[in-house]
Amino acid sequence: MMKRDDAVVVEVDYQDGFVPVIYNHEKLETRLVQAIRGFRILDVPIIATTQYAKGLGNTTAAVAEALGDFVPIDKRTFSCTGCPEFMEALEATGRKSVILIGIETHICVQQTALYLMEKGYNVYLIADCLSARFRENHERGLARLADSGATVTTLESILFELLVDSRDPAFRGISDLVKEIW
Repeated sequence: MMKRDDAVVVEVDYQDGFVPVIYNHEKLETRLVQAIRGFRILDVPIIATTQYAKGLGNTTAAVAEALGDFVPIDKRTFSCTGCPEFMEALEATGRKSVILIGIETHICVQQTALYLMEKGYNVYLIADCLSARFRENHERGLARLADSGATVTTLESILFELLVDSRDPAFRGISDLVKEIW
């Protein structure tokens, strides 16, 4: 079981330049916003990235609004771990359970997950908060990562795993959020 005080979320590259070609992007953006809201209710730190924002655009308006005042870390490497600013931000959290959301499952998310696992992190993939240009690439990326030791789960599952108990003060907020997901 993942512990809330050991969890950190990484939102990978959900940018204006990518969105039009991403499979099921309308649903994905809704899920990403719900995920960010849920993790904020649970006080789980969130790190966001962009892939070469100068050429591929900024984080979408809806996701940026959910993130609040956090400025995404811009990177040129496909793996977030290849960016020193990202690794500094991740290490500063002191957390070892990394939850990945964003795009593309089989490229930036996959490479980030594989490198994080090599570095001793526990990696969790929220399947309904990830996508790629083609559904098959998304599914194959999830399968490869599951075979490599990452945990594949869903948003609702991970929110309740981190919540643990209905007596938690965050329960009402998470319960209301999950009703939106239904």
